[in-house]
This record gives sequence, structure tokens and C-alpha cells, in this order.
Amino acid sequence: MQITNTTRWNTNDLRKLFGRCVQEVRKVEGRGENKGIEVSVKNASYHRGISGRGNINWYSMSIIISKEIDLREEEWKDRLALVFIHEYYHNLGYKSQDARHYANDWTQNISRDFVKDYQIRGKVVEPKPVRDIQMERYQKTLKYVKVYESKTKRVSGLLKKWRQKQRYYERTLVAAGKMPKVKK
Repeated sequence: MQITNTTRWNTNDLRKLFGRCVQEVRKVEGRGENKGIEVSVKNASYHRGISGRGNINWYSMSIIISKEIDLREEEWKDRLALVFIHEYYHNLGYKSQDARHYANDWTQNISRDFVKDYQIRGKVVEPKPVRDIQMERYQKTLKYVKVYESKTKRVSGLLKKWRQKQRYYERTLVAAGKMPKVKK
């Protein structure tokens, strides 16, 4: 089960509750699976309850939870389980439970007594570490100083080598009379 959770509730707690809901549906239907289900759980400020939208014959659904709802209360956990079961039945291919404005919603009759055994905690917000930008820039500067010191040392060695060759050829060419003596 892949859950995309943008709410303030713990994703693992939601996964456990939703997994148990799938098990309850399996007891009735004898089919269905956790693997491959994509659940998107979102907050909405304009919304006053819990609602959802499930795709027919496709393991994908979205659940919208109002920001004012406290899922630690039994009634809201029960409502969340009901919405998940309802939308999961859509994933299995059923759509008759929506007929006549949900008057015949038979998914409400599925037992949800297990909900009291599950807890839904809030997300633990981990503080972001504060970066020390000045220290990072200083470390970068030290790295480049080391790089260019090594380049300077290498280039100065090469310059020394080529000056030595220059003096050799000047002496050789002056001795052969091919070049006048260079005054320094």
C-alpha cells in the first residue's frame, strides 16, 4: 500500500488502519489486496468532515480530511474507516452503494469494531538542521586554496625546468656562434 500523506497524522498509523479495513473487506468479499493500492490522504480547510473518491476497478483513491478533525477520537476514526471501506469497494468494481444519494450504502453495515484497537498519532515534526553558511563557504575557500597552492607549486616546478633548458640552449648556441651572447 502506497500512501501519500500530507496531513498532520502519522502515515504508519493510517497504513495499519487501512490494512485492517482491507482484511475486513476480504472476509466479506473473499478478494482484494493491499499490494498496489495508492491512497492519497489530504487536508482541506473548506471541508467539514471526511470524504473520499475511489476509482472503479483501479486500486487508487483519495481521502480528504478536514483540518479541524481530531482522528484520536473514536467517532472520527470510525468515519475514516467507513470512508476507506466505501472507496475500497469502488476499487473492487462496485458502484451500487452510491445509488440514490447513498441511501442504500451497504458498506455502512460492515463491522468496524476493530477501530477502537488502533491509535492514530500526530506526525512527529523533526526540526531541520540549521546550516552555517559562513562555515560552509570557509570550507570551500580552504579547498580551493589547497588546489591552487598545488597548481602553483606544479607550475613553478615546470617554469624552473624550462628556464634551465633555456640557459642550456643559450650557452650551447653562443658557444657554436649561432647566437650573440645574451646580456643579463
